[in-house]
Amino acid sequence: MPAVLALAGYVGDGLLGDPPGLPHPVRAIGALIAAGEARLNRGSDRVRLVGGALLTLFVVVVAAGLAGILVALAARLHHAAGYTVTAVGIAVLLARRSLADEAGRAVYEPLAAGDLATARRAVGRVVGRDPTQLDGVGVSRAAVETLAENASDGVVAPLFYAFIGGLPGIAAYKAVNTLDSMIGHRNKNSKGHIISIE
Repeated sequence: MPAVLALAGYVGDGLLGDPPGLPHPVRAIGALIAAGEARLNRGSDRVRLVGGALLTLFVVVVAAGLAGILVALAARLHHAAGYTVTAVGIAVLLARRSLADEAGRAVYEPLAAGDLATARRAVGRVVGRDPTQLDGVGVSRAAVETLAENASDGVVAPLFYAFIGGLPGIAAYKAVNTLDSMIGHRNKNSKGHIISIE
């Protein structure tokens, strides 16, 4: 059943994407990580390492646990409600539509129309490099590279975990992926240590 519901979520995400203005679970996961990091990113290297491990475990357990509780509560009302919550939750946690819109169409359409300035602005929203000096080929290359890279993080890997673990599986993966993007990187306060927000 998780495989069928994962496919339903995949189709749902492709059709609807993420409606603007609605709260998103990944933002909540990010806020939880930021709050924990602010409290645990102190002390010696060993203390920080233990704090990072505890934060990782806590965030993953909370994300997967809340997803599991949500599905279980819905299923108590009716098994169809549990299936619906799972499929909708998977759709929300996939990034297929938003990736296609923001890194695909938003760059391709102005490029195809010969509007390089708009294409540069669009690609600048999804890549880390400065696009102001890129020509059309460079803009295309940057968009394709970010689509390829983010297809793994935003679609393929979460879909795999949804297939094997339903909503708790994809929630756990998104927690790990968000942790990876937020901690473990050097910044002005990190001194090169283990746990530090970028």
